[in-house]
Amino acid sequence: MSTLAWHQQCRLREEVRTGTLRLSEFAADLNAVRTKEAPAVYKDPEAFFARTYPTYNLKRLVGECLMRLAGQGGAPIIRLQVSYGGGKTHTLVTLLHLAEQGSKLAKHKTVVEFVKSAGLKAAPTARVALLPFDKFDVHEGLEVFGPDGKARKVKTPWGALAYQLAGDAGFTRVKKHEDDYDPPAEPLLVDLLRAPAADGLATLVLLDEAVWYCRSAANADPRKLGTLKDFFHALIQAVAKVEKCSFVATLIASAVEAQDVTGGQVLRALEDEFGRFEETAEPVQKDDLAEVLRRRLFENVASEEERRPIIDDLMARMQQMELRSGQKDQQAYNRLLHAYPFHPDLLDVLYQKWTQLAGFQRTRGVLRILALSGRGAEKTDCAALLGPSALLGPSAELSEAVLELVKQCEGEGDWPKILVGELAKARDIQTEFPSLKEREIEQAVLATFMHSQPRGQKADPPELLSFLAHAQLDVSALTEALTKWRDRSWFLSEEPGTWRLSTQPNLNHMHVRALEKVTAKPEAVADELRNRIRSARLGEVEEGVIVHNLPDSPKDVGDSPELHFVVLPPECTVELGKALPNQVEAYFNTTSGPKNPRTYRNAVVALAQDRARLAGLRERVMRLMAWRIVETEEEAQLLSDIQRKELSRRKRETEEGLLDAARAAYSVLVSVDEAGAVEARPLPSGTDSAFLRSKKTLIDAERLLATSLDPELFLPGSYLELWGEKEQAKKAKELVAAFGQFPRLPKLLRPQVLFDSLARGVREGKIVLRITRADGSVRTLWNTEPLKEDLARPEAEVLPIATAKLAEIEPDLLMPGRIEGLWVADTTPLSIDRIEAVFDGTKHPGLTSPEVIDRAVRGAVQRGLLMARSQSKTYLRQSMPDGPLPNDLELFVPPPPVRGAELGQKDLPEAWPGQQCTLAALMQAISARRGHAVPWSLVRDGVAEALAARLFEVAKDGTWPCGPEDADKVVFRVVEVIEIDPNELVSDATQVVLGTSAATLGKLKTAVEAAKGRTLPEDVFRKAAEKAVARGLLALADPKKGIPTGKSFLETRVHRPKATILAEAQLTAKEVQDLGEAIAELKKAAPDLDFTFRIVISAEGEKPTKARLEALNKLLEGVSGKLKFE
Repeated sequence: MSTLAWHQQCRLREEVRTGTLRLSEFAADLNAVRTKEAPAVYKDPEAFFARTYPTYNLKRLVGECLMRLAGQGGAPIIRLQVSYGGGKTHTLVTLLHLAEQGSKLAKHKTVVEFVKSAGLKAAPTARVALLPFDKFDVHEGLEVFGPDGKARKVKTPWGALAYQLAGDAGFTRVKKHEDDYDPPAEPLLVDLLRAPAADGLATLVLLDEAVWYCRSAANADPRKLGTLKDFFHALIQAVAKVEKCSFVATLIASAVEAQDVTGGQVLRALEDEFGRFEETAEPVQKDDLAEVLRRRLFENVASEEERRPIIDDLMARMQQMELRSGQKDQQAYNRLLHAYPFHPDLLDVLYQKWTQLAGFQRTRGVLRILALSGRGAEKTDCAALLGPSALLGPSAELSEAVLELVKQCEGEGDWPKILVGELAKARDIQTEFPSLKEREIEQAVLATFMHSQPRGQKADPPELLSFLAHAQLDVSALTEALTKWRDRSWFLSEEPGTWRLSTQPNLNHMHVRALEKVTAKPEAVADELRNRIRSARLGEVEEGVIVHNLPDSPKDVGDSPELHFVVLPPECTVELGKALPNQVEAYFNTTSGPKNPRTYRNAVVALAQDRARLAGLRERVMRLMAWRIVETEEEAQLLSDIQRKELSRRKRETEEGLLDAARAAYSVLVSVDEAGAVEARPLPSGTDSAFLRSKKTLIDAERLLATSLDPELFLPGSYLELWGEKEQAKKAKELVAAFGQFPRLPKLLRPQVLFDSLARGVREGKIVLRITRADGSVRTLWNTEPLKEDLARPEAEVLPIATAKLAEIEPDLLMPGRIEGLWVADTTPLSIDRIEAVFDGTKHPGLTSPEVIDRAVRGAVQRGLLMARSQSKTYLRQSMPDGPLPNDLELFVPPPPVRGAELGQKDLPEAWPGQQCTLAALMQAISARRGHAVPWSLVRDGVAEALAARLFEVAKDGTWPCGPEDADKVVFRVVEVIEIDPNELVSDATQVVLGTSAATLGKLKTAVEAAKGRTLPEDVFRKAAEKAVARGLLALADPKKGIPTGKSFLETRVHRPKATILAEAQLTAKEVQDLGEAIAELKKAAPDLDFTFRIVISAEGEKPTKARLEALNKLLEGVSGKLKFE
């Protein structure tokens, strides 16, 4: 660290650096100071005052006492109200030394500060009587010292008081009271308290831990409690009456003395007496602690100016940490500055938490911990503040300071063992973070331990982080490292957002124990591992690929040409760069054993686990199994709700990641290379399935065919060398088998890849596919699309063009553009001789017989692909005459169809001498128009179209449809064109119909037909009706439905559209009367109209009064309540 360490700025006192540091050295003993048995720091006034910090409250308390002793006011009775170890006896020793040696140390800066605070010029000298009740034996009494320094054993508190203040003379006066255990009365006590005045001295009585002796006395004899109460009653009154006399007392050392019945009674009795006169005071408050500790432990401390740069650096780093705003503001800065060289959080946790432990003595306990920490860390600690780093031992052992803390937790668990284990985990974590150079995680362990006392206490994240902060801290590394400690700790609480160590094993610890049980059952682990691998669905493949998921042995993998994708079992792990294990190669080389070699080695692709990743996967599976054990063991019933939720979360997280871990473990792809050796290569990671990634890897390496190839590669003479020298045909399945058998060839993703290539060859005319039926007949496929099942047939054979003979030609192959060189031009007819010449076995396959051409020609004509012409007859989409095809037969591209419009009177007038013509005349005319005989099928279709379009119709004596032989018997006549104006549907001829409530389009049609004197075509009337509705001449009863299709449209209900007529004028009063008389006539003249009247009355002139307005409205109410002037 660049910032100076605390021990470079401050020097520990020599006794702290080299002393034994027994707890007693920090416990002031009032009686030991008198007997000279106390350590030098207490019995030597100069050394004592050098280590005493005059806090505000201590100066106020001492000032009250000194002023009383000086006769300048002050408090006669003072009771110190502090906790055990909180400085009460130290305060009594301070008063003792000031009263007896204050004048001799008048120039000591601490003495000067006390005297000055009291407003005095010098400390008054007093004779001091000590009543150390923690040393007063109920039976043996106590040895005390008189004014002359002689010692005497006394049996009672009043005997001790008398001898110390007035020597033998004083003791003689209370001898009877001593013997009878009977307290002296107030006058006698007043005399005793005044005795020192004869020597020019004030009187100071110091009582320490009064309850201790009084409780013991009451336990021995309950009557003594009343006696002691009377003594204190008289003593307090006596002190109040004597000038220059002060009585300072502490009643209780700890809550222990008040926990039994007697202790409680004693405390209440003493509080009753002291409460009437006492002034209570607490010498040391929280803000005084740092200086009290500095004075006691250090010879010198850095000045405030020297501290500031250190605190500045620390605060700058704390601004980057996730702390509360109150931990980073000016007040926090001042807190750090004031506490230096101590970490204020260390002081707070000791005083606020550890002092709650029954055996931990407040100031003296903290002093010993800090002294042990400082001495142990003086040469090694690099921290700017004395904090958790000072508690660390030099290596793996616990430091003296930590062992001292652990003693305070005796009975709660094996804390030394727990802390050693947690510190070891912390050291392991620190090795993973080179930037954490100050043992930060070890510090975190001890800081958490301190925050966790007493049992149930804890720290939140900001509290822990502030404890660990230093100027060079790598905050992000610390955060990550703390997370790792939480993940690995055996005793950290699982409560979210808290840091607490306990003696109860946490889930991590329980999980470790469960893991030991899991490890003892390797078979169960293997079964679970296999189940998890199966759940990862690594065997998801494409159609046509055979998958083997975790086979037990090579015999479970079939030996066939299809691609076999093998997910190897966990026993078959691979280390890339090293020789493949024999059990892995066995899946490629054998089937059921070494004597049964595998034939289709090239058809096997295996997925293997990387050895290191498998170890990680197995470890994760074991962790999940361990969580299940934790969940089901009896200890699970003792888990808290927080732990149950955390257990569920951890188990879920472990399980959720298992599938991904299983997939990641299978990262090695194994296959046979071109030379036939089994090789392993890394399988790239990715989001795709293992199979898809394997597929891509092999394709990129040109070791897998996934799409069709040039079909010529599968023919004789290609570099694939699939054919023998004299082979003229090869079965398709043999080609598939070759790819699975010979490593020199790439693998086939599926047989269909090869079949697709062959299908392409057949389709492009490069290959002939021959299928021999069971009856010996042959089916050939060429220049056509074969079916999948055709290629997959065991008997399917592949033939090159040079040796192939077609047993059939698809009719569509005879069309122009299908076979190269067959047609000279589309307009030139194709002869039979030309077809025979093309299929000569050179460029195109040969034919098995002439009938092949016959069948193809007839099929092409029948299907309308080509038109045949022989002599004067043409054939299209019809059967040709039986027998051999005539030599003059010619094939043509089918002529365009005959449209109905071409046959009408307008376009073909030569066929229509009048309004009628025969079908034969139409056929003759259209053939003449086109220049060749038009096939009957085209004429038939054209006539049907013309009839549908009503260009003409069949005469009454004609029959349609018919054959070509009856063409002269069918007569057609021109259809008269009839049009209807939409207005005719609402003319006078239809008014009667529209005047009813049941008007329909059918009734309107009948009315219009009656007016015209002829029947109207439905389609003509429909169009007129649609136009009438569109123009608003008619309205449909249900506008949403519209006019339906079919004959049902005539049932559609209609009516005249509704209209609104308006008459508006400004009328005189007389005209209004005339309107009333005319209303009846209006309704009579148009009963089908609904008349509505809107009345507006306006009156101009001077605004009427309210009464007049009411009178007018009353008149209007006689007509209608709705009429009203506003």
